[in-house]
Amino acid sequence: MGNLCETKETTQITSVQMLSKQQEETNGCNSEKNQNSYKMLESVQKKLSIDDFLMLNQIGKGAFGKVFKVKKKDNDKIYALKAMNKKQIFDNNLEQNAIIEKEVLNNSKHPFIVNLKYSFQSQTKLYFVLEYIDGGEFYQILQRTQGFPEPVVQFVAAEVILALEYLNMKLNIIYRDLKPENLLLTKSGHVKLTDFGLATKKKDKNQKSYTLVGTTEYLAPEILRKEGHSFEVDLWTLGILIYEMITGKTPFAHPERNQMKIQYLILKNNPTYPPTMSKDAKDLINSLLQTNPQLRIGANGYDTIKNHSFFSKINWQDLYELKVKSPLKTFAEDNSNRLQNLKPMSTQLIDTPSNNPLPQIIGISFSGNDIEKAGSVKNY
Repeated sequence: MGNLCETKETTQITSVQMLSKQQEETNGCNSEKNQNSYKMLESVQKKLSIDDFLMLNQIGKGAFGKVFKVKKKDNDKIYALKAMNKKQIFDNNLEQNAIIEKEVLNNSKHPFIVNLKYSFQSQTKLYFVLEYIDGGEFYQILQRTQGFPEPVVQFVAAEVILALEYLNMKLNIIYRDLKPENLLLTKSGHVKLTDFGLATKKKDKNQKSYTLVGTTEYLAPEILRKEGHSFEVDLWTLGILIYEMITGKTPFAHPERNQMKIQYLILKNNPTYPPTMSKDAKDLINSLLQTNPQLRIGANGYDTIKNHSFFSKINWQDLYELKVKSPLKTFAEDNSNRLQNLKPMSTQLIDTPSNNPLPQIIGISFSGNDIEKAGSVKNY
């Protein structure tokens, strides 16, 4: 499923690298000095390059690049390396989104969100080196099963909810790309959200984002109508995901994947529910798939979702602390074994000098959790 990305935000996204106005006044800094501090910081850091990593296998592919299983040559540790085409990022005006993705991955300390280890760039590519999640893609399991029993859905959805709550309410980030393809599983079967390339900062209460961005089947009505949107779009996609996990398909699917007809079905918003779906599941999905974003369950806080009867058997604290055994553990272990046996890559990625080098994106380079301190905004 491809992603849509129409234009840059109508209201310019403020780089998460910039200090707030209050911080600037307190510290006597301005944005120009802040940018210079990043340039100085990046110049003194050890310059990582693709040559520092041994490519083992290709394990994924996205809209702007590929994901590889790699080994870092100096410590023999295994990571996932996401290589992105800078030209595509610039062509789609996603430079700020790349910075936001890096900051989310770097700053997040959450059990259900992938963590960043390193990031760097060349003349033509951006590289994010992430923790390696060895249980595979949730999407592949869902494709094979064509739907899960509701207790499994409750478990997966609950872990996703904790991750979304953290993003929306703690980091003030709108994810905008929740779908099975962006859920990874650890070997023990727990969820990890990945791919924040379409994420944006949540604006002030009366400000909204206007970019047409996301995957068609998951787009909220306010995005399609270009009315402006905020974090409530993540509540809508949560409803789509829960429906898909139960039935094996999205509620507004079209057999030929006709984009216009899918959009029409979303705006019509009249999903059908199989008779086998429980009353609690149907009520929760209906409450999330409200056309008016302010009427969606969770719009006034995630506790209303967590207290819904669909999750009556979920112990949220135990879940957060990874004390609940995953019903997907066997699937994830099988996936992990399959990934171990992938055919090794016959060639390595090589950065060759470009005749048309693209500008460096300030604030991308990151050489470890203890390095990038100066000027970085840690409390979104």
